Amino acid sequence: MNTYYKESTEFQEVGVSLDDLPTTQFEVAVLPVGTRPTTEWAQPYELEAKKGVLLEGLTAGDYAIWVRVTDLPETPVLYAGRVSII
Repeated sequence: MNTYYKESTEFQEVGVSLDDLPTTQFEVAVLPVGTRPTTEWAQPYELEAKKGVLLEGLTAGDYAIWVRVTDLPETPVLYAGRVSII
């Protein structure tokens, strides 16, 4: 688990693979641990050809990163990791 200061703006890369193949067709959600995503989905932030989330403006606590993959006819929702804001 990565730890960041709440005063920082940080990029956290999110890599997603389905059937052992990388995909870039996904949305992300960053929510307090214990909260499941419903309508919070957003496009991933892109930095130097990498996709992920931009962590900014979060209060202190632990956050789960979720991804929702567009892979019709399926739309899997996956847990992609956790970050701590201090």
